Amino acid sequence: MVTNLCRKLIADRRGATAIMIAVMAALLIGFTSLGFEVVQALQIQRHMQSAADSAVLAAVTANKTGYPSDPTQEGYGVAAKAGYNHSSGDDCTTSPTVYLYSDALSGTTPCLTIPSGDVGIRIKQPFTLRLAKVLFPADFTLHVDAVAYWSGKSGCILALSTTRTPALWVSGNSNTNVQSCDTYINSDASNAVKIDGTASFGCNGAGGYSLNIQGTTFQTGGGTNTCPTDTGQPPTSDPYAATTTPSPTSPCTSTTNGTLNPATSGGVVTFCNKVMLTNGKTLNLCPGVYIVTAGGNNAVSTSSGSTLQSVSNSPLLSDGVTANPTYWQTLGFTSWNAVCPNNTGNGVAIVLTGSPASNTGSASLSGGTIKLVGLQSSADGLPAGIVFWQNQGATLDNSDAFTGSTSQFIDGVLYLPQGDISWAGSTTTAGGCTEMIAQTIKFTGGAVFQNAGCPQNTIDFGGSPKLLY
Repeated sequence: MVTNLCRKLIADRRGATAIMIAVMAALLIGFTSLGFEVVQALQIQRHMQSAADSAVLAAVTANKTGYPSDPTQEGYGVAAKAGYNHSSGDDCTTSPTVYLYSDALSGTTPCLTIPSGDVGIRIKQPFTLRLAKVLFPADFTLHVDAVAYWSGKSGCILALSTTRTPALWVSGNSNTNVQSCDTYINSDASNAVKIDGTASFGCNGAGGYSLNIQGTTFQTGGGTNTCPTDTGQPPTSDPYAATTTPSPTSPCTSTTNGTLNPATSGGVVTFCNKVMLTNGKTLNLCPGVYIVTAGGNNAVSTSSGSTLQSVSNSPLLSDGVTANPTYWQTLGFTSWNAVCPNNTGNGVAIVLTGSPASNTGSASLSGGTIKLVGLQSSADGLPAGIVFWQNQGATLDNSDAFTGSTSQFIDGVLYLPQGDISWAGSTTTAGGCTEMIAQTIKFTGGAVFQNAGCPQNTIDFGGSPKLLY
């Protein structure tokens, strides 16, 4: 009887499917749970990537525009709003971590090799796959990277007029060599660019720099153009159009001989009359902003035998070289660090304005010794780099001449948006970075123009942050 019962149980197939379903259900539940965990990890990683993208774009924008002043903290702040906080000591290997890096951000070590000037960020966070821990006891680490750069055009010469012909004129036996930046000509007229006589216009084509013209043709006029040229380009906007011209201060000064010191870095001095430097006059300008309200031609002028120069207590002299006490002794100072008491800035900006703005005067630096370094940091609302600034409301086609001798050195931006710049004579800017924005620009009379000293971040003519990946 027992034997028959065992045979029946062995032969009985009822309930076998239930057992298989029970086993398979456990597996299905396990795999489904694991799937949910994987999906959760992917969702978290996507959120991390979004935070990384936003943070690195914010850092690039701050690094390019200078606002906010600390791009690293700006990036960390954006990441923190998404729930990912940077802690002191975080780096590429620490976990969890939020870490910004770039050769443009001091004190950072790149997690990955990225192009110079680009900014990267890495966000890492541990994540536990509970079911996977059966096979893999260690925690998983989610991490994302984002790298961004500033995409836009920059240059050092911009002729704003859209109709003038020529808007860029290189004549005589002038030698113009734009070595470290692009040139933009907004005129769409025929002969928007003219190079005649034995003149030459060149640029560092191997470095990717070019001559960009809105028009479709230009006239060489017998001269030589060795610069890669792109025609039919969209016009370039005035990058400083929205910047307000500084207002005159009171009281004003009539001093045009000796040393002027705003007393505080970035301070302002206003001239009562024209600044006309004749033979034998020397005007030393300590760091700051100098406003000239006199109208008409030659509101600021120099002539043979005069000297106009920026000076400072900084080791950087107005000729861009390392400080040399002997240099200051030739100016009548006993030591270079006593030139500008209580003023630790560097660089000057000369502002041409008027009341009304249409009464703004012009500049004529036609001789003597001229050594000017533009603002090394923003002051009185003006951006860094400005050395000459003209009120945007000035009368159109205001003539501004920079026709000095080989003693002329101008390191900075000549912003004369309503003016016609004439750069003539044996003027040279070797070793410096002269940048120009005007209605039209003319190089003539054997002018030598070289600006190999321009940094990578020349005038920004617009752009936006872009993700590399």
